[in-house]
Amino acid sequence: MERNIRADNYFGQKNKWRRKIKVTEVHALTTENRVPVNTIGFRPVDLLQLEFMGEERSMASGEIPPAGPLLHPTSDLSPYDRRLYAIGNENFIRDPFGLTDLYNSLRDLFTGISQDRQGVMAAAAAEGNSVEEPPFATICSPRGKKGERVTGKRVSFILRCRNEREFRRLWYVVQTVLGYDKLTVRPYRGLPPYDPRNGVTFSHIPMTMWHEFKALDGSVFYNFTCGDVVGPTSDNSYEVQRLLTNVCMFITHDMVYFMRNSGNIPRWIRLQEVRMVQYNITARDPFIAFLCDRPAPDTIFIPRKTEETFDSRDVLIGLDFKPELQVIRARHVLHDSCMASLAVRRVFAIDETFDHNVQAYVDRRRKAGTPLCLVARDQ
Repeated sequence: MERNIRADNYFGQKNKWRRKIKVTEVHALTTENRVPVNTIGFRPVDLLQLEFMGEERSMASGEIPPAGPLLHPTSDLSPYDRRLYAIGNENFIRDPFGLTDLYNSLRDLFTGISQDRQGVMAAAAAEGNSVEEPPFATICSPRGKKGERVTGKRVSFILRCRNEREFRRLWYVVQTVLGYDKLTVRPYRGLPPYDPRNGVTFSHIPMTMWHEFKALDGSVFYNFTCGDVVGPTSDNSYEVQRLLTNVCMFITHDMVYFMRNSGNIPRWIRLQEVRMVQYNITARDPFIAFLCDRPAPDTIFIPRKTEETFDSRDVLIGLDFKPELQVIRARHVLHDSCMASLAVRRVFAIDETFDHNVQAYVDRRRKAGTPLCLVARDQ
């Protein structure tokens, strides 16, 4: 168990390692018990608690654990380097938690373990000996002098991660390792953390809203963003107003849903009906617009942070909410799921606009003779 690992010290040489635990179970406490987020004493890190259960193991004096996937940078920056969260960092936009790199590292690690074991068994067979294949895919626990199983004191402890990136990565690694030994279900049922049909990284339910949307756990979606659907209230009115407030936008391989905390879906879009996506990251309120074939309505969505539904992805990493980052992430998801898909349903245009606000965007299209149709479907 590490202590005070700084951002520039991934291998722990400058720190003293206190304990060594063989982990057999891990639980994310937020998924089991609701954490009230509107209380005075609430801290975002209260949502990032992992409970570990296992057996204590003896630790030699001065022992330093070998570098593993969590103790060195995989292909990106330190979680405390603000360049990681820059809008121009394509890796962060497409894979905010770097789970693809972890998946590749763990796959190579266990492939190496398997090959080493096969080599030992082949060498023993060549000498006329036999080596019993171990029951675990990972490294086996040490044995006593007579080969008996060494058991340690049962322990349980809780780790509170400093940010959501650390939380997701630690949870993913431990689940994956335990899953290889069939002690728990592996993340994504053993599949990589991206959709193999198009390479788009799976999104996650923010821990702040887990209990509201836990029914979606296990569902395949690529984007989760909170905000408002805006536009004129009728064909005869050109003033932009909020049509739907505090909704969450989910993007899947063929649909875009706008869902309330109650589970109600007041609006949805079939991607096969989309003919153009326009987005704006320079406006006062960055937005993304879905322009559809009739009779499907056009939809304008503004990512927005509210007291009730704030995006924990930014809050829990200690940064201010960045609506332009949410727009760019949605744009990348739509582009990759459409253009890179092995089974493209329809290729639509994706354009950037530079109007100073949504009202100017709506007015410009109206004056150009291409007004938006924002009448919602009946629900």
